[in-house]
Amino acid sequence: PTGIWIVQMQDLGQMVQATAFDNICSEHLFYYSTETFNRLLNGTNLALVQVERRAINGGSLRYYVRRPRARTVLWPDTERFTSRDKLDHFAWRVGEHKAQLVGVLDHLRRQGLEIDLYAASTKSSTLLQYCGIDHQLIRCAVERTPEKVGLVTSGTRIPIVGEGVWRINPAPVCMIGAWQWRDQFDNRESAFLAKGGSFLLPLPSVEVVCGEQA
Repeated sequence: PTGIWIVQMQDLGQMVQATAFDNICSEHLFYYSTETFNRLLNGTNLALVQVERRAINGGSLRYYVRRPRARTVLWPDTERFTSRDKLDHFAWRVGEHKAQLVGVLDHLRRQGLEIDLYAASTKSSTLLQYCGIDHQLIRCAVERTPEKVGLVTSGTRIPIVGEGVWRINPAPVCMIGAWQWRDQFDNRESAFLAKGGSFLLPLPSVEVVCGEQA
């Protein structure tokens, strides 16, 4: 009776705000806003008593649920991004983003630059497959998870190599698949950036982060 249920999930509002269409994958069957999550509690003896906005995974919400008590819950301001108009505009932006990202990759390749993928994640698979980015554009995918090394990315057939092998001969440009962890990757691959390597961020906006000698 006095217990608290704490559940954290990705937030539809922040997903729309960041154009984070790579969240849409087979592992994610539902995309909740606070309003839709609260509807699940209707008709139960449970109530939403606190909401926290979190930055993890491109934006998530942490909900605290318990037996009903008299308390007002303030919902995060990302709810304004979940109207039908905002969702329709999100779909349009996804298409525009695809064209921009592919255009940047094509431009880099025409300049004679090879491109690698940093982190062969589930979300990067959605990004790659939707944008039609495959082994013809990306030389290899870099992974620290041993179970993935020696395989290829789903659908796009990009060879996956370990971090140690990649660091011996990295491409001058590396697109970050798990862009939500960009800060950690900047620190982990500081030597790559110091030698003039560049990170390409595919989301929330296409951005090339040049290394110190670039």
